[in-house]
Amino acid sequence: VTVIGANALSLVAAGDITLEGSVTVRNCAGMNDGAPVATAGRLDQPLPVLGICRGAQLLNVFRGGSLIQHLAPGMVDHRQRPRDREEVHDVEVAPGSRLAEILGRTRLGVNSIHHQAVDHLGAGLVAVAWAPDGTVEAVEAGDGRPVVAVQWHPEGLTHLAPHEQLFLWLTRSAARRCGLDLPAVFQPAALIDEVA
Repeated sequence: VTVIGANALSLVAAGDITLEGSVTVRNCAGMNDGAPVATAGRLDQPLPVLGICRGAQLLNVFRGGSLIQHLAPGMVDHRQRPRDREEVHDVEVAPGSRLAEILGRTRLGVNSIHHQAVDHLGAGLVAVAWAPDGTVEAVEAGDGRPVVAVQWHPEGLTHLAPHEQLFLWLTRSAARRCGLDLPAVFQPAALIDEVA
């Protein structure tokens, strides 16, 4: 599978991965979003990828990893859908990771509306962020390719720094592939419309 004409790929959130038995590459292959995920999951092209929630889970599965099918209740409530525009728990980000570089910090608050999560890591991926209960909250390519996937929903938190930086990173990475440069400051569409 090759993505033709794309300069970046966002693997966005959707419903649960509800498959019988173990979640593996074989039984995900027939899913509607299989082609773009397989492309991103191969990591054999330098296409910038941002995975969000289920996108992170699918990326991991297509790299041969596995998922926790249902997070048990514990010290962190990972399914707080009514609070999707609020930071509900902290995440520790690995210093020196691409994610820490993008965010400009190694600790941040995130929203949380999932009950599945990365279990065993897929080939070529490294865990780079964790919830206080140890749940993996972000993975990225271990070889430096521009692939980052987060378990939370940064699109619901762009009003809070530094979540918008993830989208700026993806946009700037895509622009660089076209030989363009973008401003270093994120400007939501509403602000751009006001300026224009």
